Amino acid sequence: PEKRLVKLALDIIPEYINLSIVDKKVVSMALKDFAKKKGKTPDEIKKELLEGLDKVRKKEEGILKEVAEALYHLVKNERGQLILEITNKYEMSIKDLLESNIKDPKDFLKYFDIKIRYRE
Repeated sequence: PEKRLVKLALDIIPEYINLSIVDKKVVSMALKDFAKKKGKTPDEIKKELLEGLDKVRKKEEGILKEVAEALYHLVKNERGQLILEITNKYEMSIKDLLESNIKDPKDFLKYFDIKIRYRE
């Protein structure tokens, strides 16, 4: 029965996945912790992160720009919601995906449309 269940699970074709992460304190706590480790203030760490994310969102395109944009707003506001949407372009099953030997994350984009956004 367990092998049959595993086979059924591997044959699942996820057409659309929507993940939502709500943050109310994690970014603030992480800024404080990282600042303490680096001997800086949380505001200094926040400024450095925002500058780095701003460079990425201005330089990159596509999903990298979307990720940087969403993280920029999450860090800037120190709270909010990240929404990740993944659409399976070619009806790949979980088994197909595991057997595809995708090595470069950019190759993943050939098979899936990925969108990430920030919501306050």
